[in-house]
Amino acid sequence: WWQLPGLTVAPGSSVHAVSPAPDRIALFAVGVDYGVYTTAWSPSTGWAGWSRLAGGTAAPHTNVYGVSRSQGEIDVFAVDSSHRIVTAAWDDASPGWRGWWQILGGVAAPNTSVYPVTRSADKLDIFAVGTDQRVYTAAWEPSFSDGWHGWTQINGGTVAPNTSVYGVSRGPDALDIFIVGTDNGSYTASWMPTFTDGWHGWWRIGDSATARGGTSVFAVSRSHDWLDIFRIDPDTGVYTASWNPAFTDGWHGWWQAADRTAIQYNTYAGIDGGTPVGGYITATFFSDGSYNFTGNLHDSGFPSYNTSAYVVLLADDDTAFATEHSGHVDGTSSLGGSRDDNWNTTGDNATLAWYWPSLSHHFRIAPPPNAHADWDFSGLLNELIQVYKTVKEVVPLF
Repeated sequence: WWQLPGLTVAPGSSVHAVSPAPDRIALFAVGVDYGVYTTAWSPSTGWAGWSRLAGGTAAPHTNVYGVSRSQGEIDVFAVDSSHRIVTAAWDDASPGWRGWWQILGGVAAPNTSVYPVTRSADKLDIFAVGTDQRVYTAAWEPSFSDGWHGWTQINGGTVAPNTSVYGVSRGPDALDIFIVGTDNGSYTASWMPTFTDGWHGWWRIGDSATARGGTSVFAVSRSHDWLDIFRIDPDTGVYTASWNPAFTDGWHGWWQAADRTAIQYNTYAGIDGGTPVGGYITATFFSDGSYNFTGNLHDSGFPSYNTSAYVVLLADDDTAFATEHSGHVDGTSSLGGSRDDNWNTTGDNATLAWYWPSLSHHFRIAPPPNAHADWDFSGLLNELIQVYKTVKEVVPLF
């Protein structure tokens, strides 16, 4: 971490960055005098000094957020000392900041900020919490000859005190927004041009998951139609959930965000149908692509069996990483063979290592049954594909 000297940030506020063009960063913050400040970086100049946006004064416990709606243009949004919702703008074509302008008389609830999203070139949508704790939006685009349009209340959504609304665009002209409700649950609503009846939602994300009081839910889209959201739990842990169209059952999560270096799965391996074979299996997957699959199956009955055991690790896109062991256990009928099948398999796989950044935060393990007698592994994989209809690719780790 390198300190950017010359500015001390006000208590209860954060720093926000925007990239208005390739290899450029603009940074915004609220100073201890509650002025709105900015600095910028480019490869040729490095970091510039902090400068104050003339006349900009933010309310306590609020942030200044910016967005770039086309190359070389920046729009920033703040809640001023009178809780008015205001904006200022920069354009490379005529350098220098212009503003501040109040947007349609908008006034925000105390301790809340205004968040902007650009869903396509030269379109701005902003989201705010009104003094009634309801969720409101306004929009601007060049075709609006009369300026900003709004404020429109979104489906009666009500937020917890001291929290803000955050949004993201996961595709052209698509909007998803996220709030913490009065019950501290996380909720979402969405809009796209095909919704002729306006906004859809609100839907709760996770039946029992709640956010820490006074904290908000933040979202990002890492590829087309892919959403990841983040919240702070009451235990102050950071948790994440995700959504994409392949998830036919809705949102997946919440998972605690961590720098996970290994995933381990342990289970009792019993075989259905009264077969007298059982034991345990353990599979461990590591961030460098290595893995270890170990286990024991024991035959306590009269017949002998050929056995097969597996663990399948499923990635977000339903790529399946499959570990498998095939062996044999002898029953009383074999007159002296081993009743135990023990194994310890190790290896490494470059595809597993490549997938690790996403696997470390979100994975699924194929459910039991995960051991069988007298059945080959191809049959097991066919069973897996029937359970997970969306399995895209099987990467064998053997």
